[in-house]
Amino acid sequence: MAQAKPNSITSRRKLLQVLAGGGALAAVSTTTSVLAAEPDPIFAAIADHEKADHILAVAGDALEAAERELKKAGDLEPSVESVGNPDNGLPPIRSTSHRDIDLYTPADMYPDRNRREHATLSAAIARRDARLNPLLAAVAAAEVDEQRARYEVDEIQPTTFEGALAALKFTRNFTF
Repeated sequence: MAQAKPNSITSRRKLLQVLAGGGALAAVSTTTSVLAAEPDPIFAAIADHEKADHILAVAGDALEAAERELKKAGDLEPSVESVGNPDNGLPPIRSTSHRDIDLYTPADMYPDRNRREHATLSAAIARRDARLNPLLAAVAAAEVDEQRARYEVDEIQPTTFEGALAALKFTRNFTF
């Protein structure tokens, strides 16, 4: 004989049915008559989240534009041409780190070239970082603000039926 499966909520539609059947929305509508004079705080929280989400999108777009610009200029992934093994018939090696430079242009064999490669790579990394690091910091800060704003929406209990519907619609955007 098959065992009965525990009752589970498998979709948003099922969740809404459970909420409606369980009286959650009825409780909100009962509260509505008591608090009808005050605006539902959920709407301000949702508006704050929309602002934070917009700021995050703008910061992300600025970062992507800078990365495209750096890639077009060849500065997104700094590298230098190293000596490598000039006798093997292969093209020169592109060093992307100071460790690579020391490996492929050894300082004991090519002291001047080694110093030039280190200086060139350091300058390219500095240019890239000067352009990207402030944008990366802005995106990180915007992500924190967006998450905080989303948490605020999740923590507010709607006081009107319209607010409850807005909260459900908002939550729907962040469920799987």
